[in-house]
Amino acid sequence: MSAEKKSHISSRLLAAFAFVLFAVASWVLWGEIRAVGLSSIVTQFTAIPVLYLVGASLFTAISYFVLTYYDALAFQYIGVKKSYRYIAPISFSAFAVGHNLGIASLSGGAIRYRAYSLIGLSITQIAQVIVFISITFGLGVAVMLGIVLLTQSTSLAAVVAFDATWARELGFAMLMLVSVYLLLLKFYKNPIQIRSWIFNLPNLRIGIAQIVLACADMIAASIVLFILLKTSIDISYSVLLTAFLLSIVIGAISTVPGAIGVFESAMVLLLPEIPADILLGAVLAYRLIYYVLPLLMAVSLIAVREAVEQKLRLKKISDLSMDWGTRIVPQSLGAAVFLAGAFLLVRGAIPIGFDQTKLIEIAIPLQLLEMSHLLGSALGAGLLIVARGLYRRLHRAWIATIAMLIVAVIAAFVQSQGLVHVAFLSLLILVLWVSRAEFYRGKSLLDQDFDSGWIVSIALVLIASLGIGMLAYQNTTYSNELWWQFTLNGQVSRMLRALLLAFVLLGMFAIARLLRGGNVVAEKSAPADIATIKNLISMSDSAGANIALLGDKRFMIHPSGEAFIMYQKSGGSWIALGDPVGNQNHFEELLWQYREACDANNSRCAFYQVSIKYLSIYIDLGMSFLKLGEEGVVDLTQFGLEGSHRADLRQAVSKAKRNGAEFSVIPANEMGSIIDRLAEISSDWLEDKGAEEKGFSLGFFDKDYVANFDCAVVTVEGQIVAFANLWKGGTGIELSLDLMRYSDKAPKGVMDYLFTEVMLWGKANGFRKFGLGMAPLSGLETRELATPWHKLGNLVYRFGENFYNFEGLRNYKEKFEPQWEPRFLACRGGLQVPSVLLDTTVLISGGFAGILTK
Repeated sequence: MSAEKKSHISSRLLAAFAFVLFAVASWVLWGEIRAVGLSSIVTQFTAIPVLYLVGASLFTAISYFVLTYYDALAFQYIGVKKSYRYIAPISFSAFAVGHNLGIASLSGGAIRYRAYSLIGLSITQIAQVIVFISITFGLGVAVMLGIVLLTQSTSLAAVVAFDATWARELGFAMLMLVSVYLLLLKFYKNPIQIRSWIFNLPNLRIGIAQIVLACADMIAASIVLFILLKTSIDISYSVLLTAFLLSIVIGAISTVPGAIGVFESAMVLLLPEIPADILLGAVLAYRLIYYVLPLLMAVSLIAVREAVEQKLRLKKISDLSMDWGTRIVPQSLGAAVFLAGAFLLVRGAIPIGFDQTKLIEIAIPLQLLEMSHLLGSALGAGLLIVARGLYRRLHRAWIATIAMLIVAVIAAFVQSQGLVHVAFLSLLILVLWVSRAEFYRGKSLLDQDFDSGWIVSIALVLIASLGIGMLAYQNTTYSNELWWQFTLNGQVSRMLRALLLAFVLLGMFAIARLLRGGNVVAEKSAPADIATIKNLISMSDSAGANIALLGDKRFMIHPSGEAFIMYQKSGGSWIALGDPVGNQNHFEELLWQYREACDANNSRCAFYQVSIKYLSIYIDLGMSFLKLGEEGVVDLTQFGLEGSHRADLRQAVSKAKRNGAEFSVIPANEMGSIIDRLAEISSDWLEDKGAEEKGFSLGFFDKDYVANFDCAVVTVEGQIVAFANLWKGGTGIELSLDLMRYSDKAPKGVMDYLFTEVMLWGKANGFRKFGLGMAPLSGLETRELATPWHKLGNLVYRFGENFYNFEGLRNYKEKFEPQWEPRFLACRGGLQVPSVLLDTTVLISGGFAGILTK
């Protein structure tokens, strides 16, 4: 079995577990709903007084208000100061989307990654925020459930289906766990490691605040359901709270999107004394108020943000740094559109009410009614598909969604489905329209990939729709004639035809997607591309972009011709070098094209030596990160030879000059006169060092390549003894060196002299930064609880001098007092990492044999 297949096992098992648990939960619900009848549940739902709905909405608002302080407290934990006004809308949106998609702290984590990376939080800090929120949730459940089980076990046992003694023991154990946690915060100050995860414990004050916030949230959320139940039955709050908390935990463990079906079946099993129609009617209202309503508010919040963003004069008024909204538009609208699709499918399986039927009979022709019903289910199936496209910012998905929602609104009017339904769909159209700039990718809908999570979610919606339809018409005897009955009261027939159409459309899409296959990217650049590459390099801030001219890389160029990615194939991997080059507005689209090309060619996708600047985009691509080392950057505006800390450099310069060394820069257009001498020096240098030429991320000597650049040379008595070709950022900001080689006739310390003179020359010519290049494996964690990757890296860093001068290189660069910036390997993670690392090493070394040479 290949590493790629092994890496998908865990996700597939998780999806299978969710599917099985959903099936079990559906079986439980099926029995309950069949016993009481779907119409009875709907009656209980519609009978809830408006005042109670308002009260439930009020406590929903309180719950989400408390939830926003989860993030605020997490920021205190990681030691980052940020205004609550900035954190609150991000936190609310993350929880609103997360509650509907699955475990809020995890699915909402995608939104937090995108939003918080924009303010400079590192991957580690964002991960700490997400873990902190998960722990806070767990503490709240443990405390509330522990107290209830310990103090109310006897009375609860009479209602809730479990043993009183077992309940007390479980409650005591939960409270003891929380007590141990608090004691750790008080007395244990060292980090805690669980496998590769390392946690720095918060202080006791934050720990207590976690418990208070989580308990307040649990109480507010449970009161929402308590209010809705109290309209029809007298129930003890402690009994409801116990069942509610256990159901929340079971739903979270299930990983089923929104715990749909699992939460409901758990409540039914844990509260057998409450009539199922009353309980399920209240839970249905709870879902709409606590789940759907906040999601719509989050979508509306994004719409307001987009509208403000597009008004330049209002931009300054929006002082909440709401650029986070751009990053979460795809996730939020994708979730909302998926929900709309599910709603349309379920709506097509539910009988039309008597009053609605009478209104249709008067105003709507039968043919139009039949067509609108079929359209509703077809549109529901279509929205399930395009929701994935919205997530990936596809412009065609945006167009298709707008068109389908407009048709869905018309169909809703034809079927007289009510203002709430129409308002929901209209709101989605409005938000999509004002957010249109966020959906710019030109990929076809057939080219998008559907992972196991999306496939399971679509399957669950189809099964739920079919199950609801069968329950709604369980008293109708099936016959083949039902398929061909076209009457006003033929609701069973319409349901069967509508669901069949939805299954057929989704099946046709799946077959078309399989037959479509992948689009293979051209293996080599066309000759005309080189001119484009040079032009983009000339407009780039990065001096390192010049390595694209080395001649050993392939290029993926954005259709606009304004950005490119340089990459090469090695083994089963496509390895891109650094961040994209060119117009930053096209980077996200280009990176997605690269990722999709890797998938289409069945290759591992990797990015080598990327910065944290575009962290959020790499996260969108599904990448994980390994720190490779750090790059030194010297501030040339502050560089000079004055002061005691520069004494070594002054001495190196003085000594070289006393030995007859002279520094000069040869322009690129004059390189022809010295290129043969440089080739001779390079050859002698390689032979003296016993080294072989590298490649990809490291330059090698090639006359055509070297002739592209100005060259810094050191001469003694008119003879060149050392050289380094100069990389210049096209905007004149950054300067760097590539090949640095010298002959045996060069004076001792010639490299110190060359580096220093180049920096002084760069400063004199207006450059602001000097790139010293990478110090591989430097800057990794050295603590005892560091991850295995960091431990291995540190081991190689200290004892791998036979293969590469890791520590010596870092120490050498330190004398120029640079600022160190981290560089990462971004790939899919898991079992792919060793393969990507090997493929990258082989690529840079020019083959397996090159790995063992300097």
